[in-house]
Amino acid sequence: MGVFIIMNYIITEGQYQKILREEKEEKIFRVPGLDFLNEDPWEAWKILQHILKQRGNPPYAIDGNLDLSEKPIQTLGNLVFVGGDLLLGYSNIQYLWKLKSVGGSLSLRNTNVSTFGFFGDLQSVGGYLNLIETPLSRDYNEKEIRQVITVGDKIYM
Repeated sequence: MGVFIIMNYIITEGQYQKILREEKEEKIFRVPGLDFLNEDPWEAWKILQHILKQRGNPPYAIDGNLDLSEKPIQTLGNLVFVGGDLLLGYSNIQYLWKLKSVGGSLSLRNTNVSTFGFFGDLQSVGGYLNLIETPLSRDYNEKEIRQVITVGDKIYM
């Protein structure tokens, strides 16, 4: 077992290896909100996508709201967290990939959400979940959906 001295602290080899692993893990690119990029949410989204592409498409989080309702969007890429509401109603969204949580509400109204696989890594929605006019709302009940995702408020079916 090796012993290392880092900044006048003595740590074990295991602790040193843990530090090295954590440094290698991907860091999350945090965005406080899209309104500072552009007042128009769709234009702000396109600017953000350009920035993310320039950075190699890292995992990212948006601390505010994200409104992509009625937009020709199929994926959110490596988005892992939305602090506010995520509005995707009437869009062409195909799946949520790496999204783990939404702090506010999630609207998927009138999308083609048909299976739980659509949700990818999603674990929780802090507000309501809107599934009105989706194949999922026809094929499953509220109890079955709550077994897959923790929803803090009502589920609209």
